[in-house]
Amino acid sequence: MQQMLSDNTLTLDYHLQEFCEKYEEEKLVFNEAIRFALKNSGSVSRKSILFYLVAEMESANDVVRTDILRSCLEMLTGLKDTPE
Repeated sequence: MQQMLSDNTLTLDYHLQEFCEKYEEEKLVFNEAIRFALKNSGSVSRKSILFYLVAEMESANDVVRTDILRSCLEMLTGLKDTPE
């Protein structure tokens, strides 16, 4: 299981590194979500990241933070950079 977790983390890290500098803040939020999920359940899933992002949005008071979280949600659900 440790090997699988390690492989998944490496794969996720690789994809996060692929983001251009435009998404630097989003990368930080995804890293927060991943660490939170690993700390609480020992595994990471899209569902756990989704729950983290929604919880953060509900408690965020900063407009900029909320916009970054919304952007993360769009990326996670595949809505980012798609025609409306």
